[in-house]
Amino acid sequence: MSDIELTSTVYVPDNLAEYDKYLVEFYTDIPYDYDNPTEEQVFFCLGHWDNEEVLYIKKVVPIKNIAEDKQNKFEVNPLDYEKYSNLLVAIIHTHPNHNVFPSDEDVKHLPKDIIGGIYQPITNHVVWWNAYKLDL
Repeated sequence: MSDIELTSTVYVPDNLAEYDKYLVEFYTDIPYDYDNPTEEQVFFCLGHWDNEEVLYIKKVVPIKNIAEDKQNKFEVNPLDYEKYSNLLVAIIHTHPNHNVFPSDEDVKHLPKDIIGGIYQPITNHVVWWNAYKLDL
């Protein structure tokens, strides 16, 4: 657990089709594995929306990355999606070998009814993006 307060910002890419501003409130920490910093780590954010403007994250669950190339991408078992589908509102993952912005692959593979985020463990910061509103 980081001693730095968890913060977040919303990333607005150039290829945005439309944009809705929202606020994210965390009520938990992100269980980052500091013993495994070279692989992309994946976390399911469980919570709910309030009037589509505020996202309340009550729990963050680490999810196994099943990708073959774990250092450069992530893949989640469909059974994990199914297990948490009722409360899943966002997916956060790390980019140990890339910048803090979502790749085209990140955007294309994120389920369209949730938001995505890139977590930076050094600063304890999440950069959020609305995959379902991007025009790729």
